Amino acid sequence: MRKAVVSLALVFCGAALATDGAVWTGFRSDPGRFAISFPGKPQAMTQTYDTKVGKVLAHIFVAPHGNELAYFVAYNDYPADRAVGADPQAVLQGGKQGLLKNGQRTLTSERSTSLGGHPGLEMTWKTPEGHTGIVRVFLAKNRLYQVMVMRRAGTVAPADYERFLGSFRIL
Repeated sequence: MRKAVVSLALVFCGAALATDGAVWTGFRSDPGRFAISFPGKPQAMTQTYDTKVGKVLAHIFVAPHGNELAYFVAYNDYPADRAVGADPQAVLQGGKQGLLKNGQRTLTSERSTSLGGHPGLEMTWKTPEGHTGIVRVFLAKNRLYQVMVMRRAGTVAPADYERFLGSFRIL
């Protein structure tokens, strides 16, 4: 799942200006039960993935920022009978393994986090080409959220990473 999203994102709500002049806009997904501030209007898409617990439908919201940077939120629901009662840290570690499994990303840092009582994991990674990313993953019952910023090699990390990541709320 993450490989397709990363590839797509690299190819490619109260208002305030980002450090590079982009307009930040509050965005709310009632079906997704989350809110966040994006630098620009996100594009919505869905994709189905095969997982260890069967097929899951991912809902993805991407705000590309030129060809060098992309901000995105994705969420998917696991079957309730497989996720509820499961060890949350095991589910989050499984998400990490999914991010790294194809060998195209190397983990550069990892730390536990939480949001509104929901367990989470923050990771940074890089690719052999030098692309980098930071992702925060949260588990709320059987829903897995991913909040990520990705940038191409050779571009400067924006000061707005934390602004985006820190604005995410589970409703």
